[in-house]
Amino acid sequence: MSNFMTVFVPVMKLAVLIAAGFILRKTNILPSASRKSLTDVVMNFLLPCNILNSFWNATVDDSTFTTCMNVLILSVVLDVLAIIIGLVFFRTGDPKKDPVLRYSLMLPNANFLGSPLISSLYGATGTLYWSIYMIPYRIFMYTYGVAMFTKPNKNTLVKDLLLHPCFLCTVIGLIFMFSPLNAPQFLLDVTAYGSNTITALTMIIIGGILAEANWKDMISKWSVIFSVVRLIAFPLLMAVICRLANVDIFVAGVLTILAGTPAATMGTLFAEKYEMDKRLCAQAITLSTVCCIVTLPLMIVILNAIYAL
Repeated sequence: MSNFMTVFVPVMKLAVLIAAGFILRKTNILPSASRKSLTDVVMNFLLPCNILNSFWNATVDDSTFTTCMNVLILSVVLDVLAIIIGLVFFRTGDPKKDPVLRYSLMLPNANFLGSPLISSLYGATGTLYWSIYMIPYRIFMYTYGVAMFTKPNKNTLVKDLLLHPCFLCTVIGLIFMFSPLNAPQFLLDVTAYGSNTITALTMIIIGGILAEANWKDMISKWSVIFSVVRLIAFPLLMAVICRLANVDIFVAGVLTILAGTPAATMGTLFAEKYEMDKRLCAQAITLSTVCCIVTLPLMIVILNAIYAL
């Protein structure tokens, strides 16, 4: 029970912030247009600040390097497994449903929700591992993820990836971490300010998104199947892989949490743009986001039990 509460209490704190965003949207204090602008602020400024802050606070030694490489490898393994499982199990027979489910399985909310969640639970070291985990994630997002909906534009694909603020800051952070360079104090302070802001603002935005969901239409056969696979099967799979690979339980906790994050809102943008099943996408996002409040702490309890064997 103590392991459950260790994660459940921080998750409930985030849930309160989500509830605040829900109320702010319902009372129109946070209109939809403003929320979209805040999302751009998070993606293009606060997340990069969080990434840089994690690298600048990292202590570099052989152990850190080895751990980062393990995280990178396991991230690739999970992405590949997500592609395979999506192709095998999400075969609805409807070409407008399959891409939505497969995209949401491979590219969950490990970016938008994962960063503040990991930061709250595991601090700067956890955020460092999150940054490494997200490198393959972003590569798959701009390649296979785009290809699931449409043929990607080869002329802009690499450019979009390399110029993404989060990717750029990961590269910059790696340079600073593995070199004698030191960032000036004012930049350290600025990134710390941005990093400290991201959790509350991100959760409020998610609350605003949920406020616009159709709760009466939240549950369907495929949204339930998706949520079970995304929130239970995947984190369990990651926990077992980490145990078999003899990964430190701290790192395993970070990876298990990220593996158990819900569907990302990015899928709705693709679904709308390419005329896929927007309704199913909204169902998967809403149901999995609500359920993860319970499943994420539960997965950490199971992870601890696996490591105790």
